[in-house]
Amino acid sequence: MNMFWDTSSTIAPGNGFSLFSATHLAWLTAAALLFFVAGRWYRTAPESSRQRLRLLIGILLLIDEFLKDASTLATGRFEWAFLPFHLCSINIFVIWAHILRPSDAKSEFLYAICLPGALAALLFPSWAQLPAWNLMCIHSFSVHILLMLYPILLLCGGYRPHFSRLRPALFPSLVTVCVVFGINKLLGTNFMFLDNGGSGNPLAWAESALGNPGYLIVLPVLIGLVWLILYLPLMVLRKKRAA
Repeated sequence: MNMFWDTSSTIAPGNGFSLFSATHLAWLTAAALLFFVAGRWYRTAPESSRQRLRLLIGILLLIDEFLKDASTLATGRFEWAFLPFHLCSINIFVIWAHILRPSDAKSEFLYAICLPGALAALLFPSWAQLPAWNLMCIHSFSVHILLMLYPILLLCGGYRPHFSRLRPALFPSLVTVCVVFGINKLLGTNFMFLDNGGSGNPLAWAESALGNPGYLIVLPVLIGLVWLILYLPLMVLRKKRAA
């Protein structure tokens, strides 16, 4: 039971799960089923019901974050890395901004940033050294599933992305990256993987090949590739419809 309260920093080696193991695939399958069922319901639900579901997701995200902080503080395992400066934690604030005052610009940010970021975290979990029955493991999977669910529901509800709506967010995003980079240097953290590539993900592989900070060159390349995948098919489809 002691391992239930452990974190990635306190767990003994050899107690985690492998990428795309039975544990990992079970979480991914459960997430896919949730996205499918919730998306189908959301597509035909009235706007009042949609609003309640979006609010529920926002509340669950806050509860998820509170349990993480409360449990680590109570057990003496809290560390600076649990502050809300990771990209996915910042997306919780964006989701709440959307809940309180929806806009196309916020929806676009959630599509272009939150959705692929949460998917990457689920595919390459940085918490893989934790056992399946561990609070931080459960928190990490559930919070990223909720983060991915929110923009998926927006898409199912009829939102149609357009890259031009993302442009106003580019400068604030760059400022945020610079601030987080400074926080990492001040606290010795690795928010947004700006201090090192982590482990078990493409940035870690890039760091092993290019060194540190050489791996940072890969970040804009990955972002550009992700946006190409997210937007190019939509652009082609619009051109075909226009023709």
